[in-house]
Amino acid sequence: MTPDSEADLIRRIRAHMAAGTTDMAPAPYENPVAMYTSRDVLAQELDIFFQKGLLCVGLSADVPASPEWLTHDIAGRSIILVRDERGVLRAFLNVCRHRGAPVAEGRGTFRRFTCPYHGWTYDLKGSLVARPTEEGFAAIDKCEMGLTPLPVTEKNGLIFLSCDPKRTDVSPDERLGGAAEDIAAFDLDTYYRFGTRTSGRRMNWKLVVDTFLEAYHLDKLHSKSLAPMIHSLFAVWDDWGVIGRLTAARKSISEIGDGPLAPHITQLYFLFPNTVLIYQQDHVETFQAFPKQGSPDEADIVVSLYCPTKPETDSETRHWQNNFDLLMNVTGDEDFALCEKIQRGFYTGAQSHVTYGRNEPGLQHYHRSIKAALGLDGA
Repeated sequence: MTPDSEADLIRRIRAHMAAGTTDMAPAPYENPVAMYTSRDVLAQELDIFFQKGLLCVGLSADVPASPEWLTHDIAGRSIILVRDERGVLRAFLNVCRHRGAPVAEGRGTFRRFTCPYHGWTYDLKGSLVARPTEEGFAAIDKCEMGLTPLPVTEKNGLIFLSCDPKRTDVSPDERLGGAAEDIAAFDLDTYYRFGTRTSGRRMNWKLVVDTFLEAYHLDKLHSKSLAPMIHSLFAVWDDWGVIGRLTAARKSISEIGDGPLAPHITQLYFLFPNTVLIYQQDHVETFQAFPKQGSPDEADIVVSLYCPTKPETDSETRHWQNNFDLLMNVTGDEDFALCEKIQRGFYTGAQSHVTYGRNEPGLQHYHRSIKAALGLDGA
C-alpha cells in the first residue's frame, strides 16, 4: 500500500467511524437468480472467462524456481505451470500430443514429463525429447509435437494466463488498473507458498467471490469467529475497471493513533473474474473459484496461504498451519456451507432476483462487471 493510499483509507475509515456508517452505492441493485442457475449463462462464462479470458491463477511463489511445476484444473482444462532451466515461467495444456493423455499430475520437481500411456517424454520447455519406437513416427517432426503452449505472464508477483493457445495479449496492466501500484508495494514475488487445498462445493462459482465482497454478514454468520476481530461497518470499497478492493476495519482500528494502518485492516482484492486476494497483517490468502462444465451448481475452490518467509522451525510451521486450519474452518463450515443452502434455495421459486443493498457496493460492481463482459448489461 502506498503512502497516499494509506492516508486516503485512514481519512475515509475515520469518517465512517465518526458517523457509524459504511461505503454506500447510489441505490440497491437486483440481479436475476438465473445468473446463478442458468446453463446458458454458465456456457457463456466458460467460453468468455475460463477458455478465452485472462485469469489470475496464483502467485509466483507457486512455482518459485526451476524445475518446480504444478498442474492446475481450469473448468475442465488441465494445465501445467513450470519454471524452465533459465527460470522462465511457462504454461502448457496438460495433453500428450500422441494420444491425448495427461503427462503430469499434482506438483513436482523432475525435469521431464513422461506420458503414462506410451512414454512420450517432454522437457521443461514443452519440447518432445523422446518417443519410444521412433521409427514408427519418423515422418513426423518432433519439433511439431511439443506440448501446446499457453500465453502466461507475471506481474507484481501474480501469475496471469489464458487457456486459449491463440491469445496474444496477456498483459494484466489494464486488468490491474489503479490497483497495480498498491499491489506492487506488497512484494508478493518474495512470498513463500505454505499450502494449497482444493475442495468441491455444490454452489455456483460466483457465490465464492460474493462471500468476500461485503462485511455486512460478519456480525451474524461469523458472530463467534470473525466478528470479535473485524467490524461489519466502516468498510471502504474501491474499484478500478473490473478490479475492486474491499477494506475491512479490524476492531483494533480505534487504537491506530499516528501509527501505520496495515495492522488494523484487512484488504480484499477482487481479481476479475474468479480470484480474491486477501492481504492480512502478516500473510496473504487467495481464493479461486472454478465452475464445473455443464453444471451451474458445482464449483471447485482452490485456497492457498502464503507467508513472508519459509518456516524454519516447528513452532513457525504450527503457527501457519493453525492459521490455515482456521481459514478453512471458517470459510468451509460457515461461508460455503451456507452458500450451498443458498444455491438450493434458488430453485424454490421464492425469488426471481437477488438483492444487493446500497451497503454492498462490491457485490454490485462485481455483478455489473460480469454482465457487461457477457453482453448482458440490459438483462
